[in-house]
Amino acid sequence: MPFPTQRLALLVAVAGLLPLAAGRVPGALPAGLALDAALVALVIVDALRSVRRHNLAAFRALPTRLCTGQPNRVTLRIENRSRRAVRGVAVDDCPIDLATDRELLPWEAGAGTRVSLRYTVTASGRGEFAFGDVHLRWLSPWGLLSWQAKWPGATPVRVYPRYVDFSRYHLEYRSTLLREAGPQRIRSVVRGGEFESLRDYVPGDDTRQIDWKATARHQRLTVRNHDEERSKSVLLVLDAGRMMSPVSGGLSKLDHAINAALMLCSAAITKGDRVGLMVFDEAVRLYLPPRTGVAQSRRVVDALCDVHAELIEPDYGAAFAYLSRRSRRRSLTVLFTDLVDSAASEALLAGVASLRPHHLPMLVSIRDQSLERATTDPVVDAAGVYRRAVAEEVLEDRERALARLRARGVVVVDSAPEQLSVMTVNKYLLLKAENRL
Repeated sequence: MPFPTQRLALLVAVAGLLPLAAGRVPGALPAGLALDAALVALVIVDALRSVRRHNLAAFRALPTRLCTGQPNRVTLRIENRSRRAVRGVAVDDCPIDLATDRELLPWEAGAGTRVSLRYTVTASGRGEFAFGDVHLRWLSPWGLLSWQAKWPGATPVRVYPRYVDFSRYHLEYRSTLLREAGPQRIRSVVRGGEFESLRDYVPGDDTRQIDWKATARHQRLTVRNHDEERSKSVLLVLDAGRMMSPVSGGLSKLDHAINAALMLCSAAITKGDRVGLMVFDEAVRLYLPPRTGVAQSRRVVDALCDVHAELIEPDYGAAFAYLSRRSRRRSLTVLFTDLVDSAASEALLAGVASLRPHHLPMLVSIRDQSLERATTDPVVDAAGVYRRAVAEEVLEDRERALARLRARGVVVVDSAPEQLSVMTVNKYLLLKAENRL
């Protein structure tokens, strides 16, 4: 169905002025009627020459997967099968949860040609979404009429966590580290694996590896070499409770944790380790047993796609009890959570006690930058004084909680959101180099 354009409305307004002047200007009425008739004829001819819907086609092309926190390109393809050029505007039914860089997409297609229109969408959340229909509006040849139609294009799509290629990212980070700090020696302490050979002791070796019988026989300190047990277990444990729902840096704390967990998963798989996954709040929501290989990486990515933070108090005791029953083999248990006070750490400490010494617990926590800014922002009124006092108290309470965890043998990574992935992976690499896994 055609609609009048602004050009047609202007011509109708001009034609309507002549009959109004019929009483003052001789011959104005016949001229006005003639102009109206000519305008009607122009509209009819313009409508007959217009491109119809059956001469057009519209399609949408989506990426294989959409990722959070980055622009994802969407392509609309418009095909003009008529013998006339046509121009107009396209609108795509994009899910309301996806932010687009532009809503109106101007297009112009020659006779028998196809054009491609591109725009980007940015997702702040993960899960299932659906695109709707593709809408086109185009002009008649003389621009007097506008035609509008839609093409069915309902397409379900899954938005995945942002996945980072560890092999490329880590090499870039490592080269930067070497440029800034210079080469550094890392002592590798071997505490597991099968006996391989004997060698002379060098400063820095673990004294527990000294073979005293061989030392007495050779009259010099001798240590045992062991084959490193390459395949370790890394268990990613994500808290999806209320403390992971606040937004920091444009993403929720849970999204930051998921991004870091995926990069750690990529790193561990690259190193040949087994990776498992557990998600919990007041109960365990998801568990994937540790496995190796790229297929396990895909399982972890797919599983985390539908994980969202709930305003529920996490039950650390139930989560660690479940973990103790399901995971018998020693694992680096990486818990992604957030501690804001010492009371919250009590339940965590009790759970950690059940893991040690069979497992090596590692806590990954995201610093709240809004609290840190509140301690440094200028104070201009009484409300500012209270904000600073509360922020300082919360941060001090949090530091005490983290100190207690460190004292109980928990490896702690406390980082700002933008550095969380790097610090988590490099802590894992350090623990692996020291053979503490």
